[in-house]
Amino acid sequence: MHLDPAVKEYLWYVSLFSVLAGACIASIAQAFNGWRERAAANRRHLRDLAVQLAIKQWEHELSVEEASRPDVMPDSMNVPKPPSKPARPLRVVMFEMLRFADAVSDNKLTARSLANHIADTTSVLDSASSDSQIRNP
Repeated sequence: MHLDPAVKEYLWYVSLFSVLAGACIASIAQAFNGWRERAAANRRHLRDLAVQLAIKQWEHELSVEEASRPDVMPDSMNVPKPPSKPARPLRVVMFEMLRFADAVSDNKLTARSLANHIADTTSVLDSASSDSQIRNP
């Protein structure tokens, strides 16, 4: 089959355009997937740090509660005892830290949005606490 040289040139340009367009689309898709993977890795790392921090915070609260027990700090030492404040459950501390990590990972973080986020977290915890007290009097 013999083609006109103008048609051959046209087909050559069309094929070149198709290859370039395919390469551009593939590179854009690859860049988008790379961006999503980096963002997911950053979120995963931040959540991991939040879990580690929650565990450390909970251990600290347990040690403060332990130190404020009367059998650990006798009255004969004449040292004022710290107020006895029971340690919060680990799940509560973990929930607070994970919610805080979610708030911090937001790109549009402002003081107002962080305050709203903390208030929302507090209301959820208060609601859960009142529900558990209703179920377990």
